[in-house]
Amino acid sequence: MPDEALAAVEKNLTELEKIVDWAGAAKCDAVVLPEDAAGLLNWVGANEMLGKEVLPKAVRRMIERLGAAGARHSMYLVVCSDLTESDGGIYNTAFLLGRNGREIGRYHKVCPTWGDAGARHRGNLFPVFPTPDLGTAGLLICYDRVVPETAHCLALQGADILFFPTLGRAAIGDDDIGLQALRVRAAENFIWLVVAQSGSGAMIISPQGKIIARAEGLD
Repeated sequence: MPDEALAAVEKNLTELEKIVDWAGAAKCDAVVLPEDAAGLLNWVGANEMLGKEVLPKAVRRMIERLGAAGARHSMYLVVCSDLTESDGGIYNTAFLLGRNGREIGRYHKVCPTWGDAGARHRGNLFPVFPTPDLGTAGLLICYDRVVPETAHCLALQGADILFFPTLGRAAIGDDDIGLQALRVRAAENFIWLVVAQSGSGAMIISPQGKIIARAEGLD
């Protein structure tokens, strides 16, 4: 079963490499992929003990393959996956990779959903990562958006741009409150916000809260 899971990860990475190469051909400086880029979220949920063995291998391959793809085009890359850390805990983790494909830093999701909280450990830091040409970057994941203080913590540390991988528009409320929450987070902290979401909804929001680019349709 672990071999089958890793084979599925490799297949997923092949598709994601195509996206990275497409973005590189378009001269992008940074690519942000959605939450659970490795595609193991549901599998780990059903195989928690095996997941602790499989996740380090899957994440290593994700960073190696996608990092190399980003490096071919000298792009920054943000990828996200569950990860078994050295303390044995599983953390929902976002990684910032530099133009050379190497890891600059990582962020452990601080605000998991109720469903996540049992199997996954909660992060306790909001790190920021200075870059020589994009300014200072911060990372958040999915449900973090519901708590205003998450983005504010990054802004107070000097973040200029916030990369936000997610599986959907996590928010407490109806209608388009999730979208408006993203616009407010950008405007109240005067920060660029790059949202990577599976399917429709990926977007770039300006520090004034204006959506300046938005994806529609399939992934």
